[in-house]
Order: sequence, then structure tokens, then C-alpha cells
Amino acid sequence: MHMYGRVKTGFFMVCRSTAVVLLLVTNCIYAATLETEVDRETVIDGESVVLYISGTDLSDIPDTSALLPNFRIIHSGVSSNQQVVNGVSTRGFQVRLELQAKNTGSSVIPALTIDGVSSDPIAITVVPRGTPGVEPRDNVFVELSVDNENPYVQEQVILSLDLFDDGKLAGADPTLEGNSDYQVERLPNGSEEIVSRDGVEYRKRSVRYALFPQKSGELVIEELVIPASIRDQSYGGNVFLRNTPTRRIELRTEPYTLQVKPRAALSTSGWWLPVKGLRLDHEWSADIKQAKAGEAYTLTLEILADGATSTQLPEVIVPDVPGLKIYTDTPKFGSQPEQNRLVSLRREKWSVIPNVNGEVTLPEVQIKWWDTVNDTEQVATLPAQQFVVEGGVITPATAPSVTSSQEASSAAEISATETLDQLADPSLAAISSSDSVATDSEASVEPVLNGGVARWWQWLAMVAMAIWALTLFAWWWSVRSTDKQPGSVDEDHRANETQAWRQLRSASQQPDAAVYSAAVLEWARARWPGRSAYNLPSIGKLLGSNSVSDDMQRLDAMRYSGHPNAGHTNDLSLRDIQQRLETAVKSETQTRPIASTNALPQL
Repeated sequence: MHMYGRVKTGFFMVCRSTAVVLLLVTNCIYAATLETEVDRETVIDGESVVLYISGTDLSDIPDTSALLPNFRIIHSGVSSNQQVVNGVSTRGFQVRLELQAKNTGSSVIPALTIDGVSSDPIAITVVPRGTPGVEPRDNVFVELSVDNENPYVQEQVILSLDLFDDGKLAGADPTLEGNSDYQVERLPNGSEEIVSRDGVEYRKRSVRYALFPQKSGELVIEELVIPASIRDQSYGGNVFLRNTPTRRIELRTEPYTLQVKPRAALSTSGWWLPVKGLRLDHEWSADIKQAKAGEAYTLTLEILADGATSTQLPEVIVPDVPGLKIYTDTPKFGSQPEQNRLVSLRREKWSVIPNVNGEVTLPEVQIKWWDTVNDTEQVATLPAQQFVVEGGVITPATAPSVTSSQEASSAAEISATETLDQLADPSLAAISSSDSVATDSEASVEPVLNGGVARWWQWLAMVAMAIWALTLFAWWWSVRSTDKQPGSVDEDHRANETQAWRQLRSASQQPDAAVYSAAVLEWARARWPGRSAYNLPSIGKLLGSNSVSDDMQRLDAMRYSGHPNAGHTNDLSLRDIQQRLETAVKSETQTRPIASTNALPQL
């Protein structure tokens, strides 16, 4: 009996020990785990590596922010599962991350940790394309090239992004943004073609840009990252729907360096314009060899440039010609991107009204530009234009009436032309010319026709014309612009000018010609808001100051020299320029017809 009791007790002890062992084994089998692995440990620069993160019985997915210093995460996915074995429930997950290394060489996927459980770190080696023994995952790459590595400042450079693939490239979105160092205009894409590289055929597609350097010296086009997508059957898809899923990749270019030359030392123009070709065309609205005094004739000028943006094209300065009144319309700008260049147009219209009889000459117009093909200065010329002007015949017998008629005609002409002076409206030019012609015809009518009846009608016509002229003058006074009288501005314009003037004075105290130049142009826009375009050389003319004109030309030249950030060079000092500018503004303000509303802005 005692023996039986001892055997039974021993049996229960063995069973209990076995249960404990089994429980310990089960706990070991289902303990929390965290593992990582990659599909490749050596990748080509620009290609991706897939990282798999697997875990069981963890409270959450581990934090992957430790990857970001060395890798870009371009795609991610998460799946989870739960299973029960021998009554024991386990939870698991798998994270799939598509990574792209930010740098070539060795990059480490660090150990990930959660709930006290850590994975092992993994070393990834990134090698350049073409490294022996390393096959690319995707047969896709991009190359950057330019047509000129040593351009002038502001000269057009054609930049090409050439995309090569084996037919699996589904799409790419190259984007090149301009900055303070260069401006960019997108050109039409090049044609698609098949090329061979190292015995392998590729499909080549080109994306082109017109790039304009804005400063001289070394110009670096930084690495471009181009999002793209690759057709990849391993990502799933539906055979019946014939759709192939795509996988995201990123293509990268190498940094590219240009050596930009400063403005040519032999250039004599106040406006730097480096282009491949330039044409200056003109057209008159009527024959000026048979002109009539008081009639308006429209001159259309067109500047067409090969290799420039529309804002690079210069303003044609209106000459002062005795015997001619000239009014400018708002210029029109435009650019046309073509396959390998950017073509730009500037169109200006002048309304020219001769006011004397005889021969009057409009002097020739010259535009100097730098020929980048032959590396020399060229001049586009509009030859001098000669008017042959004839007016009405005045006889002594009609002197009294002609005198009165001429007075009315002068009043109408002043009113109409002043309105043109402010609005530069061709339709008003037609009104002015028709009234002048009517007045000339009226002056030639015999005043003694039908006794006093003709004189009575003449006086009535003169009164009506005077009323019309006064009405037109009153309308002009209410809506006049500031194109020819820049000082006629309202309170908002004066406030804007005052603010711009403060910024200009502040910029003159800094050793930066580029900042000061920008402040001068901003102030000019605030002072003369009616003008359509501004440039530094024209500011001196607006102020009627030769010294300011010289300063602005030298300042403009310094912007495109090799030392744009210097506050002074030789005799050019920003503070001295500011003093001469203030003197010219005060002088110009005093000569304006409405001095009270155009005083020098006060701080």
C-alpha cells in the first residue's frame, strides 16, 4: 500500500514537470520576434532596395524614422495575420518598404527596436551605373547635357534631359525650376528614337529647356530627382483586363557645372542683349511721303530675337523731334518655344502727328545686340523716316475768319493731343486727325458766302467745337494716366512710392549692387505706374539727368560683371549714386506742373 502511494505520487510529479517543460517550450516557440531582410545588398545609384520587416507578438509596428537620414521611402505596404496553434494565439505583421539610398557608397539600415526586441542592422552598398558585376534592376537611366558650357551671362543655354529605357518606362515627370541663379523656359519635347549603348538598344526621349544664367562665374545645376514609374508584372495586375501595374522609381542626374562669362568688354550698348539673331521690322499705317499736318500716322515696330525671353528685349526710346508729336502705346510681349530655342517678340506702336508743313525727319533707331554666334556686337537699324507734309491753303481775303477758325482748331488739337499724350489711344488719334482735317477744310471755305449766313454758321461751328474740346479736356482730367506726366498720381501711388523710396535708401547703405538695382526698379514702378516696362538706363532719361543716366548704365553693367555683389568699383559708389538720384528727383519734381502732389517721398 505504501509502495502504491509512492508510485502514484512520483507519477504526478513527473506529469507536473512535463507540463512545466512543455509550457516553457511553447513560450520559447511563440516569444516576440522582429526580423529584417532585403532583396539585394548591392544596388545601382538611383535604383531601389526592398526592405521586409516581420514581427510577431509585438504591440505595434516599429518606428522607421531612423531610415530617413540615409534613405528615401518611395513606397510602403503593411499586412498582418493571426493564427492559433495548440490553443495559443499569435499575431504577426509584415512591412514592405521600397527604399532609395540618398548617397553612393555604404549605407546602413539601422537596427529597429520595439518592446525591447531589436532587429539586426543591414549594410547596403550603392554603386554607380556601369560598375562591373552589378546588373541593374531597371534598365532605365537619365543623362543631362547642354549645348554650351561657357555661355555669357543672360545667354540662352539649351539643356537636355535624355531618358533611356528598355520599353518598361511608363512615365516620368522631369521638372527644372528656375531660381536666382538662372531662369528656365520649357521647350517642346524632342522626338522619340531608338539608340544603342554598349550593344543594348534603348528608347530615348528628350525633354529640353532654355536656361538663362543670371550671374557670371561658376553656375552649378544641382542634382535633379525625377519621379518615374516602371511597368512591373510582379506587382500584380489582371491578365484579362490587360493592365500592368507600375512601380515607382526615382531617376537622378549628376550635378552639372557651367562657367558663365560676364558681359563682353567690347559691348558698347547700355542694354546687354546676347542672342543668336535679332531683327527690327517696321510698318506705317499710311504713306508718310504724302502726309497732312494734324493727321496721325501709326508706326509699328517689332523686335524679334532668337534666344531671349521677352523681358530681355529693350525698350525703344521715343525721340524728341521738332515738328512731330509722338505718343507711345502699351507694348506687347510674347515668346514662342521652339524645338531648340526660344523666340521672343516685342511690338511697340507710335502715333506720330506732324504739326508743321514741309519735310520732317524721324531719326534712325538703333538697337545694339551681342551676336553670340560670331562673338561680336551687331546693330539693328531702322533707317531715318522722312515725312513730306502739306497743309491747307490760306488766302489774304479770308484772314479774319481764318484767324478765328485757327484758334478753334488749336484748342481742339491741344485737347485731343494731350489726351493722346496720357492714354496713347490710337482711336483718339483718329479722332484728332479727323477734326484737324475738318478744321483745315473749314478754313478754306469762303466766309462771305450768302452774306452773313455763312459767318453765322462758322461761329456756331466754332462754339460747338469749343464745347466739345472742353468736354474732352474735362474727361481727360478725370481719368488721365501717368505715362507722360508721371507725377500725376493719387494717394495710393504716393504711399507706394514713399515706401519704395525708404527701401531704396536702405539698399544704398548695403554693399550689394544687385539689391540696390532691384530697389531702384521697384521705386521706378511706384513713381511712374503708368509705364509698361522699366530698365535702369531709361531712369535717367525719365528724370532728365545725364549724371543719373551715366550712373544707371554703369550700375546695369556692374550687375552683369564678374563682381555683382560689390558695393563700389572704381568710381561707382552706391551712396554717391543715391545722392545724385535724390538731387535729380528734387529737380525733376520742381519742374512738374503739379508739384504739390509729387514731392520727393519723405521718410
